[in-house]
Amino acid sequence: MLEFQQTVVPRVMSQVDGIKASYEGQSREQGKVMRSVGKTFPIAFVGMFILIILVFRSYAQAGLVFSLIPLGIMGAIWGHGLQGILLNILSLYGLIALTGIVVNDSIVLIDRVNRNLLAGQKLYDAVYDAAISRLRPILLTTLTTAIGLAPLIFETSRQAQFLIPLAVSIAYGLLFGTFILLIVLPSGFLALNRVRCLWAQALSREPVTPEKVEPAFRELSEAESLSIRLNGEK
Repeated sequence: MLEFQQTVVPRVMSQVDGIKASYEGQSREQGKVMRSVGKTFPIAFVGMFILIILVFRSYAQAGLVFSLIPLGIMGAIWGHGLQGILLNILSLYGLIALTGIVVNDSIVLIDRVNRNLLAGQKLYDAVYDAAISRLRPILLTTLTTAIGLAPLIFETSRQAQFLIPLAVSIAYGLLFGTFILLIVLPSGFLALNRVRCLWAQALSREPVTPEKVEPAFRELSEAESLSIRLNGEK
């Protein structure tokens, strides 16, 4: 349809006068949906980003979470190619749902790392233990969702064809995004910590430990300082 609008219609319109082209029916409805999503999705995206910043107290960690969204979208697009279906409005709805699921999985893993740091673990131990402890819940969530959507994806009835693109976006995007997430997110967290260490050393010109530059460690230090202050007042 897009190719028809971009190539055929302009060529015909250039050869005739007094004719106006308009796109009705499904094309018009899709245009309405796209305009609506284009207005509301950025607001929801920014809202999620702000909430994650407030929870983690870190712009960098929030950015790391959202950087994994394209991986899920890539898996969804490949899934459409494997199934031999075109992207449509239902595919877009599936991508929106997929975005929330990928963000949730990322939050669960990073929150566990921060909790391990608050418990006094070293950075590498905190990341390793978080990845191990959250491996089973994330994988089970992914596999049960994908398996649950499989009957719909492989359904051949005419009634099911309408919903298959949505199921493909969620299932394939989740399968690809989750397995990449379990590798990329811990590695990205360690790489981000390395950048923080280099930045802190450049500013203070003193050696710093990987744990001291993390927001969770600063939060723990603030809590300890407050506790000492309250005990001193007593």
